[in-house]
Order: sequence, then C-alpha cells, then structure tokens
Amino acid sequence: MHFSLPDLFPRGLHVERAARLASPADLVWATVGNLADGTIGEGLIERVEVTGEGAGAIRRFHLPGGLSLTERIEHHDPAERCYVYRMIDHGPLPFTRYLGCAQVLAAGPDAAVISWLAMAQPIDGEAEAAQATIEANLDHVMAALKRRFGG
Repeated sequence: MHFSLPDLFPRGLHVERAARLASPADLVWATVGNLADGTIGEGLIERVEVTGEGAGAIRRFHLPGGLSLTERIEHHDPAERCYVYRMIDHGPLPFTRYLGCAQVLAAGPDAAVISWLAMAQPIDGEAEAAQATIEANLDHVMAALKRRFGG
C-alpha cells in the first residue's frame, strides 16, 4: 500500500485482523471496495447508504432501532485494493476518533488475504468495552467475508 496512515493523533486502541479467503483478490475487492455493499455488516446493519464516490464519500450504516454510524472515506485506491475511512458519527459506540483501513492482497491466482486495521480513542472509563466492540466488529467482518468467499 502506497498510502501510509499518518499518526494524526494518538489513539489508545489498535486492533488488526487478517483472513485468507478462497477467492481471487479482484473478486474480493469487488465486494470490499464497493462502499455500498452490505456484506461486511451482514446481520448487524439494516442498510448502507453512500453519498459520493471514492475519497470524500460518506457512508452511513443504519442499525436496528433507528441508530446509525457515519464514516468518511479518506482514501480509496482500487489499484492497491485498499481504503481508509474515518468515523465521523460514532453513535452509541464507546470510543471516538476511529480510523480504519481495509486492504485486499493477492495470495495466488485463486486466493486473497483481507487485512483490516482499526484505531480509536476510548471514551473515559470505556477502554475494555471499546476494545471488545472493535474486536467483535472486525471478527464479524472476517466471518462474513469467509462465508461469502470461503476461507
């Protein structure tokens, strides 16, 4: 990835996940890189709404009970199969200043690795809940992509 995540400000939490998928990287990217695709939120979100395209796009995840989370895409690079996003409305989540990066890497002609990084600052007294929430979300993303693409 040519885009480096600058250390814009310190974040207390850092979570990384990666999974091998049994599908070509371009096929996986067609889902992961499509900001309006709801695969990564299957079972957790009701719908995804996207305004704009690529860097600068706004993506809103609509959750049950009328709640939502909103992200701004900071970087979107189809050639590198990666994007960086910043949560701009955290809704009820126990953290703030969330920055994430997803990248799909080729692992041979018929396999890919999905790599996901998330950083955030827990709200005072919420460090354990924030860590658990981010880990559970990324674990959910990995499981959803494995169901879709094999793993």
